[in-house]
Amino acid sequence: YYLNTLTLKDGRVLSGIVGAQSERTLTLRSVGQESVIDRQDIKARKIMPISLMPEGLLQAFTPEQQRDLLAYLMGNSQVPLAK
Repeated sequence: YYLNTLTLKDGRVLSGIVGAQSERTLTLRSVGQESVIDRQDIKARKIMPISLMPEGLLQAFTPEQQRDLLAYLMGNSQVPLAK
């Protein structure tokens, strides 16, 4: 999961994680939203070389906490966002 920064031809700059891709479009996911971008509208794409996952994150967890986290992330539903 690497952060992608897209500079569009209209001057907008979007950042997020690339989800679905096709020959014509790509889906950029950021907090709480997905944007489908036409590839023809992209002026530049930069993939940041650093993962969004913090290094050593799991080292602070017990094996049971690691299993719980992975089960939660792989589950079909997650808790709703705070309002």
